[in-house]
Amino acid sequence: EPLKQLTREFPRLRLDLSFGDENPDLIAAGADLALCIGPLADSSLVARHLVDWHFVLCAAPGHAQLAKPIERPEGLSGEGYIAHTVRERRFNDRLTHHLTGEALPLPRPRIRVNNMQVAIQLVQDGVGYGLLPEPEVREALRSGRLIQLLPQWRAPSFSVHALAPSRDTMPAKTRAVIDSLQQWFDDISEAMPEVG
Repeated sequence: EPLKQLTREFPRLRLDLSFGDENPDLIAAGADLALCIGPLADSSLVARHLVDWHFVLCAAPGHAQLAKPIERPEGLSGEGYIAHTVRERRFNDRLTHHLTGEALPLPRPRIRVNNMQVAIQLVQDGVGYGLLPEPEVREALRSGRLIQLLPQWRAPSFSVHALAPSRDTMPAKTRAVIDSLQQWFDDISEAMPEVG
């Protein structure tokens, strides 16, 4: 949606998109902007916070993890856990009970993947269960293509930032893209249901 708006509003704007889950070297790549989901590494980049995304623990209908009811993270099978990793580290794989505040780790993953879209697809295909970003799986949860596991337990949330090279003045095109992304994330956030 933000790209559609930008191409309409700025017909002469040219975009070169590159997708990956690794932290980009914007200066070496000659890029004007990157989106980062998760913890920021220390850098000389200028970061603008766009939104915090909640993650939900999900499985596909019929997955073995749904065969018996579970009420606590200890009841999860480590055999089915798919973890998203970035540069040899996992995100904070802990669940916190929404009433008691008790925090417990998820099992050691059987599958690690460095691309969130692949993780989402593997979970939707029934290969395993995983912590997935709620905005990206919201429709699958609504339609029943995915089921939330342990709804009384909250998964971590992660910040989304726009990153730009450190410059004295930011190009107008980069500011326009960041503003458009900010508006889109604001709209998505207003539509987010309460998690947990």
